[in-house]
Amino acid sequence: MLQVNRTGIFLIAVFLIGGIILFVVDRLAGDPFAVGQLTGGIWIVVALILLAVAIRQRFQARHDDRVVGGGLKGTAKILSAELTGRKVNDQPQARVEFELRVPGTETRRVSKTMLIPSYAAAHVASKEGLELPAHVDPKDHSRVVIAW
Repeated sequence: MLQVNRTGIFLIAVFLIGGIILFVVDRLAGDPFAVGQLTGGIWIVVALILLAVAIRQRFQARHDDRVVGGGLKGTAKILSAELTGRKVNDQPQARVEFELRVPGTETRRVSKTMLIPSYAAAHVASKEGLELPAHVDPKDHSRVVIAW
């Protein structure tokens, strides 16, 4: 499951605590320009945004775990894969096109942007034709988790 790492927790704490300190100290000092209050307010907003992203990632990871544990099992044949250049928690993002085969449903072609493991990114272009286990959400067939 994807989890917020120590650096993420540290950043959230620094921005939240630092923002509160800047805001309160400036407020108590009575600064007529309110630079500390403005900076503190911005830091607090940044901390809240980081916290929202962390919570969203956690929910997404839990959902993916449920799909892997209780979803429809099938295979994904990689047709093409291309790195986007973005990384999230040191995991590269790629645009992957694959043929999804799930017993009891029609084979379909899917194009999806997803995070892939670092070890798979090194050879992503050579993954064409590779068949990997895939899990599909039984309630929403557009939600696919590929086991790299």
